[in-house]
Amino acid sequence: MVEPKSLTQIISEKDFLTLAEVPCEQFLNVFFLFKRRNEEKKDISRKFYSNLTQEAEFLENFMDQYGARENKKWSFFVECLASMRNLSIAAFFTRHLLDRYPYYNLRESGKKEDEFRSASTGVLRFLNQSILNLLRELCVTAEANGLNISIDTNIQIEFTEIESNTRLPRNVTEDVVKDEEEHVIEVCEKIKHISRLMNDSKISQIEDINKLKLAVLQKYNENRARLHKNLIHNIQSDFDTHIKNTKIEVVHQELKVLRGYVSMPLHLLEVSLWLAHFYERHEDEIRPGENRKRISMIVNKDVLLDK
Repeated sequence: MVEPKSLTQIISEKDFLTLAEVPCEQFLNVFFLFKRRNEEKKDISRKFYSNLTQEAEFLENFMDQYGARENKKWSFFVECLASMRNLSIAAFFTRHLLDRYPYYNLRESGKKEDEFRSASTGVLRFLNQSILNLLRELCVTAEANGLNISIDTNIQIEFTEIESNTRLPRNVTEDVVKDEEEHVIEVCEKIKHISRLMNDSKISQIEDINKLKLAVLQKYNENRARLHKNLIHNIQSDFDTHIKNTKIEVVHQELKVLRGYVSMPLHLLEVSLWLAHFYERHEDEIRPGENRKRISMIVNKDVLLDK
């Protein structure tokens, strides 16, 4: 009886190096530009973070296509890569919060605004440095594996962002939506519901790092953050469909403020979701492993939890 042939062909690690050069070079050129901009103390835009995420995801998909995650030489490289993608997404949403904060029209005191900007900027600095630390280890691993990459130090890719404090005249006729008041009431009821859910989590500001670890593992993990994020995203969608740019929103300006108070927790949850994902993936009590242990030595989990 003839043995069936495997559909998967095994490629040598040497031959893989040739295939990996081009996608790795493309990835590293963009991330070394990120490194240079950090060294020059230049701001990183949302679009830049978005491109970092895309480049990391593209290379990660390439690596998975060839089974690099299950190869001893390349598994740590892929773990670094996945971590860089993860933290780039968290940085994107943090940058988005900082950029959009003035437009949310929140009724916060000047002191609260300063505290928020200071804390968010600190989170962004931590994420940037963590991405750079991972980049360093990724490059060391690539070199140890025999990958030859020529970095274009003169690369001039610019991911600019259009962010303006000027606006065209608002002269679009407001939409007439049926049952406007009922939709406002419905949105408010949904906000009360998610508020109760979040209050029931009994998560408050925790200073003690051991209590914070316990809270993330037992009370507010990635799944809980995703549940709350999805519920708030649905509220934002309902608001934009039934209330935004309607006559009732023009008459009751407080509704615009209300949307700001929907958007802020939504984006904060998006940041916390990705940070919780990273923490849980590299927490020894949840998923032990040598590569994850090495990652936790590169990105300080205690500092990450405090963000």
